[in-house]
Amino acid sequence: MKIKETEDEEIKDLSEKLSNLLFHGNTNGKKNTIPITYLSFCLRKAAFNLYFGTRSFERYPKVALGEMLHLGFQKLIENNARYIFQEDSKFEFEVPLEYELENGWKITGRADFTWNNKVIELKFKDFDRFSGIDLDEIPDDEVLKAYIEQVNAYAFILDKEPYIWVFDNREMKFKILEVEKDEEQFYKMIQKAHKIIDGVEQLREGKFPIELKQRFSWECNYCIYRAICNALK
Repeated sequence: MKIKETEDEEIKDLSEKLSNLLFHGNTNGKKNTIPITYLSFCLRKAAFNLYFGTRSFERYPKVALGEMLHLGFQKLIENNARYIFQEDSKFEFEVPLEYELENGWKITGRADFTWNNKVIELKFKDFDRFSGIDLDEIPDDEVLKAYIEQVNAYAFILDKEPYIWVFDNREMKFKILEVEKDEEQFYKMIQKAHKIIDGVEQLREGKFPIELKQRFSWECNYCIYRAICNALK
């Protein structure tokens, strides 16, 4: 019995698409795209991910669990839509979106759920996770602020009204947070994208983007680049 590397073009094409999906997040290969979720966390890590193409290695258990819960919610809605919505309601899951920058760069993302004129970000956490937070003055070190920034960006790109639905996994209830659209905040996100692009260009030139910092103190605890940053402090 002999074995050899395949010459079947259909199989090779499928293999290439799967590899691109794993390493670059799309089937076409490396692109100059910045996920919107990167803009609310450590910008240096974002630059490293884009430069090294390592976004696929961030899939730790909580991320996988979140994806499964999203899929379960999607099926629940789809299977019961006629009982939940009016006949003329329009809803869609995992809505792709993008915003053009310059020099071929884009910011991209997927909104969890759109319903008529609303874009909804789903979060599966205990209500206690946000207890005690003044929603009129959320601290900068609170991750809820990152969620608000992200859904605000989705709302501007899709021209919809932003909401965050926090699902209490103990009592099986939603806490509905209505987010006020903030144009200034959206353009701050765009400025962060430019900083990431500058960081990628520095890396391509053999330089270290020292001016890019983490946002939350806990980010370094789970970061695959921690050793690099520690060595260059």
